[in-house]
Amino acid sequence: MESRPRMTWEGICAAYPGEYVILDDLVIDPVRRRVSEGRVLAHAPTRREAFAAAPRAEVGAERALKFTGPLRIPPGFVGLFGAE
Repeated sequence: MESRPRMTWEGICAAYPGEYVILDDLVIDPVRRRVSEGRVLAHAPTRREAFAAAPRAEVGAERALKFTGPLRIPPGFVGLFGAE
């Protein structure tokens, strides 16, 4: 498999709009606590397809599964944000 360059989150969203992406070589923004950069290993319209397309992870590998589209919050959903 060819090695892909690390991309910014904004670049990933532009390249793979509305898709699930599996990332490695992660950079986490310490203030926002979100992925700010990563290398796309696989992408697909569904989580299942993204996992199927991703290469097998080694033990201890850090990866992230992210959705590049808008959040889809079900009607009536109640959640707590920022609770630790």
